[in-house]
Amino acid sequence: MEQVKIKPSVLKEQIDNGMKMKELAEHYGLPVAQMKNVLKTLGLEIRRFRKPLWVIEEEEPEVTNLEEIENTPEPQAEVEALAQQGVEEVPSNTFVYGGPNRFA
Repeated sequence: MEQVKIKPSVLKEQIDNGMKMKELAEHYGLPVAQMKNVLKTLGLEIRRFRKPLWVIEEEEPEVTNLEEIENTPEPQAEVEALAQQGVEEVPSNTFVYGGPNRFA
């Protein structure tokens, strides 16, 4: 089989005009796999004319009760409220038993 001579400028023009891989392979008398290698070697790609049939959408959080969300205290306010509560002082040498359900 005789080697096929391909001019990169001509091939680029054919691709820009919309020729597909199979058409290019038939035009140059090459198998499709060899035509893919030619394009890869030259850094060329076949343009895709179709839009994808799918779109990834951003998910929005579910809102069940707007009042509940509006009445939820801010985390900072909760921290400040906890800081205002008194802490029971326990001597450092005292063992504090949490009861039978402590580790449940």
